[in-house]
Amino acid sequence: VLFRSDEDGRIEQNGYEGVAKKNIYGFYTVLLLPTYEYQSEIYQWTLLTGSVIFISLAILAVVAISQIWLVSHPIKVLEKEMRHFGKGDFSEAETPVQLAEYNQLFATFNQMKAQIQELIESEQRKEKEKADLELGKLMYQINPHFLYNTLDVISGLTLIGDQDKSFQMTQALGRFYRNSLNRGS
Repeated sequence: VLFRSDEDGRIEQNGYEGVAKKNIYGFYTVLLLPTYEYQSEIYQWTLLTGSVIFISLAILAVVAISQIWLVSHPIKVLEKEMRHFGKGDFSEAETPVQLAEYNQLFATFNQMKAQIQELIESEQRKEKEKADLELGKLMYQINPHFLYNTLDVISGLTLIGDQDKSFQMTQALGRFYRNSLNRGS
């Protein structure tokens, strides 16, 4: 035997490295390379494998970051829209990405904003109608007989020549109606 191999068939001797395999006929097939070439091959394969792993990890990082952005960006936009909505901004929120789930979320949010705005406007209309009804009620509550009687007294005072009293009663009647109508507005 010109060479010695270990249990795995590896050979290291006299500046050469390689492998030896025994075939079915009992002969050995031996592959020997100078150690520097063998080490160079190992170094190249290690460098290639490391490069592939590094590139794969870089691609994975880019994909992961983009996926995180795709998920977090629309949520941040929705959070911003909710803050604006909380301050009374009822304008329609635009969908930042074209993903069905986010489109549905923003559509539901916009629908909710529209419904709340309609409820506020409806409540404002009801309050105005209520104020108008109260004013009408006040006007109807003024007894027409009171007006007739006051006007008769004023005309009587005018006939007897008491212009000061007539003037004071006319002023008082005007203040009464002004106050009555202003309370309803």
